[in-house]
Amino acid sequence: MELNKIQDIKDELKGKRVLCRVDFNVPVKESGIVMSDFRIKAVLPTINFLKDAGAKIILISHIGREPEETLLPVANYLNQNLGLRVKFMSGIFGENIEKTIDEMKEGEIVMLENLRSDEGEVENLPLFAKMLSEYGDVYVNDAFSVSHRDHASITGVPKHLPAFAGLRIQEEIKNLSIENAAEPFLAVLAGKKFETKAPLIEKFLETADMVYVGGALVHDIYSALGYEIGRSLHGEPADMKIVENEKLHFPKDVLVENGARDSYKNATEVLNNEMIVDIGNESLEELKEFSKKAKTIIWNGPLGKRKTGTESYLNFLADQGSQIILGGGDTVELVDKMGLINKFSFVSTGGGAMLEFLEKETLAALSFLEKK
Repeated sequence: MELNKIQDIKDELKGKRVLCRVDFNVPVKESGIVMSDFRIKAVLPTINFLKDAGAKIILISHIGREPEETLLPVANYLNQNLGLRVKFMSGIFGENIEKTIDEMKEGEIVMLENLRSDEGEVENLPLFAKMLSEYGDVYVNDAFSVSHRDHASITGVPKHLPAFAGLRIQEEIKNLSIENAAEPFLAVLAGKKFETKAPLIEKFLETADMVYVGGALVHDIYSALGYEIGRSLHGEPADMKIVENEKLHFPKDVLVENGARDSYKNATEVLNNEMIVDIGNESLEELKEFSKKAKTIIWNGPLGKRKTGTESYLNFLADQGSQIILGGGDTVELVDKMGLINKFSFVSTGGGAMLEFLEKETLAALSFLEKK
């Protein structure tokens, strides 16, 4: 996939207004403290590239799911912790914002308020996209983690402006394009929502040497096999053609909770009043043995509701020399908290976007960024 890159127009950016879609959807405490800056730091190279080229940068993003959530803590974090001077606007449209953008100087940065504070973003209303596009001369997408969404700032705005890929989105595509992955290749898929991940599991059963399914996904495999899963999170029983594939592996023992008591047991011995909350110790050791033999490992999603197994596997992988690619919101948040980001070959900013790209090798946003 060949993209229109911001590097291609570096000499043309001086004085241009660049509408840059980033993903600053980061966890923030009620007190306004940013809890993880991984996604923020991921797009700094693009912001600095545009700044150095003399562009006038208008940052747009969403945060959270509720319209009243604000990007102000992120703007404060950029100003106070990352050495950027960012002028935050408390809205998306208005005369004051238009005037501020009109008066911007080369290298200056303005950030608009949470795009999802307006229903036009998620509903991809043409008027909203058109109005947003009028702030820029050029559009840059560096928000890989939402590039599978058909939202106004992702697929609406680039209909009106020349569109280019930021540095981070280029890195994501490069590292997640794994058709030539070194073998043996192990895919570890966990988390929840088996029905949405089943197509990728099927794809990896064809292309990978081994597929390990954990987290809540495995509960649907247990159901297909007739195991009791008690109060565990689950969907519909998995397709038996997946379950019976010889490349598929999954935990044979689990950690369950029953009231205040936790216990490890065989996956076939779960009682109807128990909840599976983590991978079992024996299965975790088996997964580690599989991983020792792999030259490429792709992992998305936590191994259980409890973080014990996931943390143990992360610490193990951090000492391996394989090509290791991680993704998934919960997993990445834990990697960041444990200070292990730099221990792996690549940590994706995407969860659903990573899974969709691995499955389809494209995303909704990419057709607007590809060279024609």
